[in-house]
Amino acid sequence: MNRAARILVVVVLLSVLYATLAYAIYMGLTQYALGANDFYSRWAGARALFLRGENPYSAQVTREIQIGMYGRLARSDEDQVAFAYPLYTAFVAAPLVALPYAQAQALWMAFLIVAVTGGVIVLARLNDLALQPVVLGILLLGVIAFYPAVRGIFLGQFALVSFLCLALAFWAIQTRRDALAGVLLALATVKPQLAILLLPAIVVWAAAQRRGKIAGGAALTLFVLSTLALLIVPTWPFDFVQAIRDYSRYEPVGPPVQTFVEMLAGGSGFGVTLAIGLSLVAWAIWRTLQTRHASWQEFQPTLHLVAIVTTLTAGRMGTPDQMLLLFPWLAWLAAWLARKRHAAAVLALVALLVLPWFVFVYTLQGNTEHLVVTLALPFLTLAVFVGKEFATVRCKRRSPSASLRVNSAESRGSPWRTRLRILRSVAHYEHALVHIVRGLTLAILLAAFALRVYHLNERSIWYDEAFSVFLAEQDFGEIVRGTAADIQPPLYYFLLHIWQGLGTEPFVMRFLSVGLSLAGVALVFALTRRLFSQRAAVFAMLFAAILPFQIEYAQELRMYALLELALLVYFYSFVALSQTDRPTLAIVALAISGAAALYSQSLAVLTWIVPDLVVVAQRDWRTLRRLAMAQALSLVLFAPWLVVLSGQMAQVQQAYWTTPPGLANVLQLLIAFTTHQPLPAWFLPAALFVTLVVDVILALE
Repeated sequence: MNRAARILVVVVLLSVLYATLAYAIYMGLTQYALGANDFYSRWAGARALFLRGENPYSAQVTREIQIGMYGRLARSDEDQVAFAYPLYTAFVAAPLVALPYAQAQALWMAFLIVAVTGGVIVLARLNDLALQPVVLGILLLGVIAFYPAVRGIFLGQFALVSFLCLALAFWAIQTRRDALAGVLLALATVKPQLAILLLPAIVVWAAAQRRGKIAGGAALTLFVLSTLALLIVPTWPFDFVQAIRDYSRYEPVGPPVQTFVEMLAGGSGFGVTLAIGLSLVAWAIWRTLQTRHASWQEFQPTLHLVAIVTTLTAGRMGTPDQMLLLFPWLAWLAAWLARKRHAAAVLALVALLVLPWFVFVYTLQGNTEHLVVTLALPFLTLAVFVGKEFATVRCKRRSPSASLRVNSAESRGSPWRTRLRILRSVAHYEHALVHIVRGLTLAILLAAFALRVYHLNERSIWYDEAFSVFLAEQDFGEIVRGTAADIQPPLYYFLLHIWQGLGTEPFVMRFLSVGLSLAGVALVFALTRRLFSQRAAVFAMLFAAILPFQIEYAQELRMYALLELALLVYFYSFVALSQTDRPTLAIVALAISGAAALYSQSLAVLTWIVPDLVVVAQRDWRTLRRLAMAQALSLVLFAPWLVVLSGQMAQVQQAYWTTPPGLANVLQLLIAFTTHQPLPAWFLPAALFVTLVVDVILALE
């Protein structure tokens, strides 16, 4: 049998399979339950356009869609189900407009199943994922059970069409069919959110590689589609923009980043969402520009990052749009299997298949998914990506010659040239590591700042804050007398007194705590890096930036942010003291920061003695002598307040509003330290999600 005959047989068999699948869906589902889903508005809009010549954006067509969806006109608080898509998306639904919706829906759902399985097969081949037919069949069944795929199929989502177009575009680029790749990239814009970042990233890479047919094919296809649409409905660009604006008013749910911020902050968080979103997009742009001269295979991790950032930040990203995350996950799965990392592969499959369904079932609200479902996969994928980036850079630092893969022809050349190449590459990776860490720390600091200033002026001054403001308004002598009658030392009130020179509005005064807290976040990074590694430092810094109790006390007119900063400097100085042969500066810093901590909050002494316990346990007598000297100086600085402190302690012992803590308070402290009270309903799946993230990252080691 020649090649043409084989192709004909394959086409016939696939057509029969598709027809059988569509018939089964019709007989078993759509003829009984029409399920007016997301596809209905596209189908009805295309039907009005091609059969009656009406503008699908018009109010009349919108009313018809509402009646078809709800059996009545939509209420103002409901999804208005208007045709809010580029007009050329109607071309995709055009072949089905003459059919009854039950039949059109069955054919469309069957096509989406083909799109999902076809896209996965293409990605498997692109990543050299060589699987036996039985294993491939199991993988395809698993993908069909993938929560975003299932939801996309039942909703009739165009996201699955974009997924197939992008997978085929990647295949076309890899096989150097550049014009076809451009056409496919343009067609992927039928769901604009999915291609909004990937298309520009690929065009930038193609320009650097001088493969202009990719950009040319995409531009020409978009021009043809837009021109045809203009010939049919001349006002469609303006109608489309207006439909998007209307959609944002009745459908306020935003991307996962916004959902995450609102859950964390307990309300609207546009400013914080914008800061985090722009940081992620800036990271993707920077990575694209840095790697635009790399080969297509080496450019893949950049596209993985762009896909992750897209699912986190682009427009109204529902769970079907998270099909984009299969691009990095299938690449990682192939890499783990090639390196015999079966544990990582199994964990990846469990994360992909089980986690979204578990979160969906656990948080289900009536017949509607909870918004937390949209968070699991994007943030899990981002965490794994960051972990892999650090692992890659660290591997290249430790074994530069192995990571360079110097080919045999080069190795047979001058050994000095080979060594110089290796040294240059080591310098390159060191430089890359520095830039990666700088970018991450800057992004985390920006996010920390945004979270701390968000709603900074929302709460009114409460009792303890009012006491702080009252004392800070006095002169230094009155502050000392006032704090002597209270239970806290005076350092914070001194600083707030000076800070009030900038203004006495609550927003301005609270900025003192914001600044102290931000400095503490930066010191968490420095201290963790000195004790462990840069990777651990970035994660520690991230947790310090987003922990709710950190944000709460960073917004309070009290001394707790100052106490944290002083103790962090104290511990950093202690670590430096134990690691240096010239301890003078460390002794001075430890003495001053220790005294500052004691002058900030009376209970600081409980943490102040921790370094002594550490050096005694380690039997490090040299460091103990240095530490004793520094702490003695610290006590000398604190001596003026020791007389007052004894009276304050006696006052607390006689009468105080809090009761002695018990076991329940210890448990509540642990919960408050990591989340907040009372625990929300989504806490358990979120905790399991974080645990799974840690497991996956550990499996990569």
